[in-house]
Amino acid sequence: MAAPTTPSSSYSSSSTATGGSSSASSSSAPSLRQLFNAEEDMSSRGVAQVRFGSSTAQSLLDSLQLVPTEKPQPSPGQIVVRMTVRPINPSDLNTIRNSRFSRLASQGRRVIIGDEGCGVVEEVSHAFTLSFGK
Repeated sequence: MAAPTTPSSSYSSSSTATGGSSSASSSSAPSLRQLFNAEEDMSSRGVAQVRFGSSTAQSLLDSLQLVPTEKPQPSPGQIVVRMTVRPINPSDLNTIRNSRFSRLASQGRRVIIGDEGCGVVEEVSHAFTLSFGK
């Protein structure tokens, strides 16, 4: 967990997602509902929770917005994966509703959700190794 509040980014570095330090603004970011109608490349955007204390599914959905993200640079031994699909599942909702998450987010700390998804490897660091069947 590192800097600003961007729970889900379009890029992941290794098993830990890292990205730009973009902040969400309710006036500049489109709503999450627009994501499902978007016909453009979403690789430079992520989903951020911009309001906290949501008590219903609808208010939680309304608290999420699309924000710009930056492609991370992989650290030694890591890869960068451009996520093509990243669902929100019940464990993500529990994380978002958790008071510790809200406390970290209010301090400007970045909390990544989305433990699963599909993507394309875009960059491999010089120290990355991969082995199968171990």
